[in-house]
Amino acid sequence: MKKQFITILLGLGTLLPVAAQTHDWENQHVLQINREPAHASYIPFLKEKNDRMLSLDGTWKFNWVSTPDQRPVNFYETNFDDSKWVDFPVPANWEMHGYGTPIYVSAGYPFKINPPFVMGEPKVTYTTYKERNPVGSYRRSFNLPSGWNGKEIFLHFDGVQSAFYVWVNGKKVGYSQGSMEPSEFNITPYLKEGENKLAVEVYRYCDGSYLEDQDMWRFSGIQRSVYLYSTENIRIRDFAVRTVLDADYKNASLQIEPKLAVYNGQRGEGYTIQAQLYDEAGNPVLPSVLKQDAVPVLNLDYKADIMNDRNPQRGARKFAWLQTQVTNPKKWTAETPNLYTLQLTLNNANNEVVEQITTKIGFRSLEIKNGQFLVNGKPIRLRGVNRHEHDPYTGKVMSEERMLQDILLMKKANINAVRTCHYPNNPRWYELCDQYGIYVMDEADIEEHGVRGALASDPEWTAAFLDRASRMAIRDRNHASVIFWSMGNEAGYGFNFAAISAWLKDFDPTRFIHYEGAQGVDKDPETVDVISRFYPRLQQEYLNPNTPEGQDKERPENARWERLLTIAQKTNDNRPIMTSEYAHAMGNALGNFKEYWDEMYSNSRLLGGFIWEWSDQGIFKKRSDGKTMVAYGGDFGDAPNLKTFCLKGIVSSDRGITPKYLEVKKVYQPINIEWQDSSALKLKITNRHHHSDLSAYRMLCTITANGKEVERSEVAVPVIEPGESPLFS
Repeated sequence: MKKQFITILLGLGTLLPVAAQTHDWENQHVLQINREPAHASYIPFLKEKNDRMLSLDGTWKFNWVSTPDQRPVNFYETNFDDSKWVDFPVPANWEMHGYGTPIYVSAGYPFKINPPFVMGEPKVTYTTYKERNPVGSYRRSFNLPSGWNGKEIFLHFDGVQSAFYVWVNGKKVGYSQGSMEPSEFNITPYLKEGENKLAVEVYRYCDGSYLEDQDMWRFSGIQRSVYLYSTENIRIRDFAVRTVLDADYKNASLQIEPKLAVYNGQRGEGYTIQAQLYDEAGNPVLPSVLKQDAVPVLNLDYKADIMNDRNPQRGARKFAWLQTQVTNPKKWTAETPNLYTLQLTLNNANNEVVEQITTKIGFRSLEIKNGQFLVNGKPIRLRGVNRHEHDPYTGKVMSEERMLQDILLMKKANINAVRTCHYPNNPRWYELCDQYGIYVMDEADIEEHGVRGALASDPEWTAAFLDRASRMAIRDRNHASVIFWSMGNEAGYGFNFAAISAWLKDFDPTRFIHYEGAQGVDKDPETVDVISRFYPRLQQEYLNPNTPEGQDKERPENARWERLLTIAQKTNDNRPIMTSEYAHAMGNALGNFKEYWDEMYSNSRLLGGFIWEWSDQGIFKKRSDGKTMVAYGGDFGDAPNLKTFCLKGIVSSDRGITPKYLEVKKVYQPINIEWQDSSALKLKITNRHHHSDLSAYRMLCTITANGKEVERSEVAVPVIEPGESPLFS
């Protein structure tokens, strides 16, 4: 009864009239002002990469205050004197540079709970009692590159925590929220020749913070890259790519859906969209360039639909404007990350290129059949890990070097999958996963642990839920590595997730949907395509009569923790089963890890799982004696906090190797060798790859005596196809 009463109180804030919600950042209905529609991750160019892009990363002028009423309200004016402000890097988290307090919360909010409001008075002991809602004010100048006059200019933010306003030359451009999704603004009307002034006002907390209650350090600021790019008065505004393999998983249909936008009276007559595909050596793959007139792509009216065999009155629209068959392309998997380069060009009536976009694509298919998840027709298992974006020196600012280090360490540990817990990652991460071969479960920035899922069934929050999931999917839909959309984490379950699922299934029917919170009494709802659980126990524990669970042999489903194998053995469902978090790696953990995977391999429906978590979330902090310590919750005077609970990775904060990492490497190894008959010296070799034989491996045999090697020889590697387990003498 007490729990129900609390939930009712939490919902009261959403019933207040909009007029009472005086701030955009405390109004769940205001998700953006003047923000451009989301699009795939790319930067257009003319002749060479980035020739129409201007990075704004670097040093900005910066001012920090602990509460909104202390902020310099007129700082965006062009004549404002910021000479006494500090120089501050972008991207960066404020707290990693001494402005505000980093707060480590596992589940719950560091501010007073009263959605959508974040300015209520919390406990006196809370950090937010004094730092109620810090505001960072940023200023910088820029000059447009030569040749940008008369162009459309867009201002792009890859990620800002958590809500922000933008001004250009003293004029308000817009507003956006959602800490882990990109935001973009057309700033053309606000620009002038010569020097231009850019001002950004960032709030640490907003109503959107109620959907960002993840187990992590709470930071703020412009934490991903910022840049400008220019286009002509007609441009490729967005595009989507699908690769559909035939029934034999050999040949493929390449399908491309471009979208155009026009400005200043441009109508697109005479313009064409063209596409070509290139292999890894740079050779063209298609015998001729694909071409489509720009006008029907631009004008999605009845006439254009007829021109493209679309009928707006009967069913869904046809997806592709550009389509062709590709004969036996190299396929993409995590084991064989073969990529092609797709080049899109926008050409004028003289067939001159006015804009180009290139992106890497992979040919692969995803299916669920007979309870198994298939990639290119082959069942796979996810040997996964949950990865937060965390760096002990920079917080949530991820460098190229750190991301590449993570990828290579994962590959060395036989990890083939990553869940982006619990938000869309830096866009560069997906490119690296494409390149090196990592399956990605891409997760929306939705977690409301601290209000016990109350918002998942609140219609006042439906748009906010959809906004985050749709911006993720639109940005990342062209990446071969992304195989699942995850609707969020620990946010209860309600019709807001049903709305997300319906949107995703319509928007992208080529991928499957995950959400661990979608659990039913008898059967999980059809809004998810995979049955997912947290921290399941092992089935073998039921065989031990000395445990309470082992004594309850008749109705094991009554036990507190579900068993994956028990679910897999039920006959009322035929979806794959996985654990999106398991093997909690705190301290010297990963107990029963091999036993987990013995069970995984025992049932074809068991898809695998994601270890919690990849790296410790420690922060490197200088002590008074000059030495560096690994700081955890409370070490900054932050309250509330969950102390050392942030240290639970299989690698350390700076990616040092631990015994846990080595255990993962051993258990996750895709080749298993065991004596089948020691007297006859027979070996059973199991190839647990999904798409590769063992021809890339060497096989060494050593004989030791009293711990010393006395003989070593190389043995010819037998031909073993994926999934086979032959015997050898």
